[in-house]
Amino acid sequence: TRQTAALDLRDVGYWPSGRSPADALVSAISFSVGAGECVTLVGPNGAGKTTLVRMIAGLASPGTGTIMIDGKSISAMSFAERARRIAYVGQSDEADGRLSVADYVALGLLPHARLFAGGTGRDEARRACETVGLGDLAERRLDQLSGGERRRVEIARALAGRPSFMLLDEPFGALDARVRKELRQGLREIHDTTGLTTVFVTHDQDEAMELADLVVVMSMGRLEQVGTPDEVQDTPVSATVLRFLGDSIEVVSGVDDDERGGASRGHGLGNTGRELAVLDEAEGLLGSCHAVRRVVVEGPHLAQGQVHLGGQNENEQ
Repeated sequence: TRQTAALDLRDVGYWPSGRSPADALVSAISFSVGAGECVTLVGPNGAGKTTLVRMIAGLASPGTGTIMIDGKSISAMSFAERARRIAYVGQSDEADGRLSVADYVALGLLPHARLFAGGTGRDEARRACETVGLGDLAERRLDQLSGGERRRVEIARALAGRPSFMLLDEPFGALDARVRKELRQGLREIHDTTGLTTVFVTHDQDEAMELADLVVVMSMGRLEQVGTPDEVQDTPVSATVLRFLGDSIEVVSGVDDDERGGASRGHGLGNTGRELAVLDEAEGLLGSCHAVRRVVVEGPHLAQGQVHLGGQNENEQ
C-alpha cells in the first residue's frame, strides 16, 4: 500500500529563460512519492532528470505545473524553509580538502543554526558521520579520503540537519563500478534507517532497480513510465523503456521450452498481446541491443525475422 504523498508533481514543465515552451527541457511531468519512499529518476543523458530534481530542490522554478511537499507548494516556501527541509547532494565535490570531515559536515548545519546552537552542532555532525559509516574518520582531513569516502561525507552533510527529503543527483557518477555498488548498498541501508523520502537521479539501470521503491523512467524531457522495479521490468510500456533497461530486462513468450531448444522462461511483459505490441514497436531495435540477455517471442515474429538477439536472428539459433 502506498503511503500518503509526501512529494507530488503535477504537470511540471521547464524551459530556459528567454525561450519558448517549444524548447522545454521537461514537459508534463506528473507523479507522486509516498512518505519514506525511495524513488529513482532514471533515463539516458539529456532526459531532463537533473532539471527536474533541481526544481524539486527549489533551485529552478517550473514554467508550468506545481511541485508540492507535504501539501505545500515549493514556490510558497522561503529559501530558509527549503534549506531546512530538503537536502541536496550534487554530482561534484568542491569541498576544501583542508577541513576535517566533522568540520565540513558541521558547515551543513548553518541553515539550522537555531536548532543546533552551541556544541550540539558538532554532536550532530558526528552523528551524521556515524550514520554513513565514517565515525572513525571524523577528524581526518578531506584530502586524505578516497573518492568513495568523500561521497559519503557529502551524504553525511546532507543528513546532519535532519531534513525531511534527500535529493541526490548522480552522486556516484565519477566512481568506478565496484565503489558505486558498495555505496548504493550503503545508501539503501541509510535510507531504511533514517526513513527519509529520497529522490535519486541516475542513468544506471542497475542502480535504479536496486535502490528504488518507485522507478520513474524519463526520456527527452518526458515521462515514459512510473512503477515499482518489478512493474517496470515485467511490463515496459514502450520501446524506449525496453531499450533503456537493456540487460535489466528479459523478454519471453509462450513458446514451449522444447520448441526453443531448452530456452527457459523468465520475467516477461505480462501478457502475449502486450508483449507483441511492444516488440512490434521495437522492430529492428533489439538487433543492436547486445545487452539484452534473451529475447524469445511468438512464432509469427520469428517467421518474419523481425527480432534479433545480440545481432543474430532468432531463426538462425
